[in-house]
Amino acid sequence: MKLLSIPMMFCFACVMGCGGKDEAKPGEGVTPDPTPDPVAKQDPTTLPGGGGGSAFHNVHYRDSELTDEGFSEWLGKQNRVGLIQLDFSGNKLTAASVAALNRADIGSVYTLKLSRNPIGDEGVELIAKHERSERLANLSLDHVGMTDRGARALAASPFVSSLMYLAVGGNDLTEAGIAALRKSPHLKDCVIDLE
Repeated sequence: MKLLSIPMMFCFACVMGCGGKDEAKPGEGVTPDPTPDPVAKQDPTTLPGGGGGSAFHNVHYRDSELTDEGFSEWLGKQNRVGLIQLDFSGNKLTAASVAALNRADIGSVYTLKLSRNPIGDEGVELIAKHERSERLANLSLDHVGMTDRGARALAASPFVSSLMYLAVGGNDLTEAGIAALRKSPHLKDCVIDLE
């Protein structure tokens, strides 16, 4: 039986209470943006936590057309102390943003949602190969362009053994990729959501 630390139990309870999947509508759960102008959303100082202000525990910035460039700028200016959840679902982030995230100090993040971003297998592999992924309890990768290659990378990674919830619906997975995830010894305690 796997023992859970307090932060993981809190995070799992949060996900279970929220329904786990990316159910929020655009703008829902978004930390208030000081400038509602859609063009300003690419300015990292207007993003949640941008400009080096106070630390946020949860950052929800969904469906905002955020690009790799804007995301990297945000990471550079973000006060990341105490972050436990990052939700950047529904943007234009690629594997380059995953690489930038891997280089950043986000050690306390337990929930990472990158659904509906074109990160592809390359981005999934970057997550699977990064040692900081071992802190993740919840990972949402719905509709990211993942194939069996990405599924095999996750299944083979010892860094995903703390995952309790993995969402991979809407990707190009065959029965072989799904079987790799389900049979992975590293994901034995994980709920794998294929919808």
